[in-house]
Amino acid sequence: MNKREQGSPKEEYKPCYSFVKTRYQIISHFLKGVHWFRPDLRIDARVYEDFYLNEKTFCFDPAVRRKDFVIKLSAMVVFILVIAVSLYMTV
Repeated sequence: MNKREQGSPKEEYKPCYSFVKTRYQIISHFLKGVHWFRPDLRIDARVYEDFYLNEKTFCFDPAVRRKDFVIKLSAMVVFILVIAVSLYMTV
């Protein structure tokens, strides 16, 4: 009997990809554990912002991440355009 007949998945398991895919969920779960088991420790609000988490529910918010990505991307594009124009004007 070959692997297909045994019902093995079509795609291989990719641990690195699954970590990147669930990175924010893993961090959220870790912070929930810290909050639950060590209530004496205080988590800085900046941590929630950096990992796009809701402070009260510890849930990952992909909309906030998307918005942050768009802002950073547009800032880089503007910066590159300013450098390109300044180089063009000096030549």
